[in-house]
Amino acid sequence: MIQKRRSSAIWQSFIRRRFYTYNNTGRDGFRSSRDGLQDLGAVVMKYGGRREAARTLVSPRFMEKVLLKDFDKVKQLGADGLTFGDGMGSLLNSDFNDRYASSRDDVKGIQEGLFTKATEMLGSAQADDANAYSWKYVNHLSGVPIENSFDLFVDETVPFMQMALHGLISYSSEFANISDNYTSYLLKNLEYGSIPSFMLTYAASQDLIGTRSLYNFYSTHYKDWSEEIAKQYSRFNEALGDVQDQLIVNHQALANGVYETTYENGKRMIVNYNEMPFHHDGIEVKGQDFAVVTGGRSS
Repeated sequence: MIQKRRSSAIWQSFIRRRFYTYNNTGRDGFRSSRDGLQDLGAVVMKYGGRREAARTLVSPRFMEKVLLKDFDKVKQLGADGLTFGDGMGSLLNSDFNDRYASSRDDVKGIQEGLFTKATEMLGSAQADDANAYSWKYVNHLSGVPIENSFDLFVDETVPFMQMALHGLISYSSEFANISDNYTSYLLKNLEYGSIPSFMLTYAASQDLIGTRSLYNFYSTHYKDWSEEIAKQYSRFNEALGDVQDQLIVNHQALANGVYETTYENGKRMIVNYNEMPFHHDGIEVKGQDFAVVTGGRSS
């Protein structure tokens, strides 16, 4: 059972780990024919991209062995936790590799054990794009969707998952600095009660373009973003810091492109995606901006 989280926020140093689920480099002694996840026909499974770009799925028991060995290294780096991405908490594949044979239930147990171990050793764990079975083991969810599927018959996007989770566990969406529309992204996160998330690199963005795995991080140099990130975290903290332990009790459209989110303590967030100001019950929300309403007064 997920418990309501405390309202005080602690920003921690996390190390993001996504390569345990896939291995195309041979790191940790990995050999795809021996250590890769296999289907019923003993074929090593690959995921995404064309054949030459597809990533080899790692047998979960091999992943467990490597991760348990790496926990000590991560702790020595002074990290407060691990963010598990792309697989841990989201992929449950049976493995028919004779060396590492495991059912979906076995894989679920392996992942739950690793989440627990990360929390015990490092203090906390996060999961990226994770399913419900992992939520009770982590203190934050990243990669929570804020857009719809863009199918033809979608009229409105309803933040169902956010309404179910807010006040119980913190969450963030994709990275703000590589979003298609930075302003709309920030407004959507304010509307959904989501913590802003940024991807930063020490290397300059132009140095990453030619790399194999980081070419899509086209605006991540920390020097370019440090002041902006401090500004946005201060802005979000002022707007949403005191409702992190509050449930979302209502979400509605006030007009085309204008949405209101209400928390259980009565605080309301009104977000205006339009260019023109919006007026409602004596409250003005500037174009492409938001207003916080507490006790009938906006701020």
